[in-house]
Amino acid sequence: MYFVKRILKAWDNFMTQNNSNISETSRCLYAFVYIGKPRSHQGHSRSAYQAKVKNEFVRRYPAVVNQSKAPLYCNVYYFHREHFTIDADNISKPVVDSLRGYAYKDDDLVKFRAAGKINLGDYAVTKIDLTNVPNDLLDDLFDAISNEKHFLYIEVGTFAINDFIFGR
Repeated sequence: MYFVKRILKAWDNFMTQNNSNISETSRCLYAFVYIGKPRSHQGHSRSAYQAKVKNEFVRRYPAVVNQSKAPLYCNVYYFHREHFTIDADNISKPVVDSLRGYAYKDDDLVKFRAAGKINLGDYAVTKIDLTNVPNDLLDDLFDAISNEKHFLYIEVGTFAINDFIFGR
């Protein structure tokens, strides 16, 4: 709970100091929050899950069918308060597949994927950098952080070679 309070305080500070739109340097094209548990690319309920993720994308971006052939990245972060067994490496594949034909023409355009699991009940989690989250998504994200037991933050953007980082 301490972590959630810190995030909400940071949000209040941000809103009072900055009312600008997405940073000019942001490469994010699409970002949205999916409420629910992720499903593995090997799971039996994968197709229903993918339809829900696609529907959430279409709800947020109703007129978008990206026909660009530009290389892209995709970040999928799973936030949870209750234990749920899924490997981080299995989180992004069904999401990437579900956005094919909407966020991008073909998932082969996704050159870089990142996936992670963040336990909001873990007191070791004290800071998350939200600098480049689109401003119009921050309310949804903070609402999910405050109220949901399981949700995904999904982001698709323009790929850059410096997305590959070595020696962390």
